Amino acid sequence: MMAEEAGQILSLEISLRRLFRTKDAVSGQQLRATIERNIRKGVPVLIELAGAYQHYTVVAGISEKRVILFDSCGYRWIAWRSCWANSDPAQGRHQIPHYSVSVFKI
Repeated sequence: MMAEEAGQILSLEISLRRLFRTKDAVSGQQLRATIERNIRKGVPVLIELAGAYQHYTVVAGISEKRVILFDSCGYRWIAWRSCWANSDPAQGRHQIPHYSVSVFKI
């Protein structure tokens, strides 16, 4: 797993914790609340952006209208209104599968 490999390189113990189980039915509101709660605690959140980007990225901050990203492809932000959970009807460019929402513990 990537977290284990990074931990070996950096001589750190790194673990990944998924915030939802695969079988959970999670609404867009629940997804957003979970991401916001972790960001407010100072914990970056790893998510998959399915749909337009097909890419994993790190949520580093939030605002009322934007998800602020720390991203290897240079994406800086996406609009909340363009995001939707996989249990919701399609309503934007970026599906965030609930099972991808994860945090790292170092």
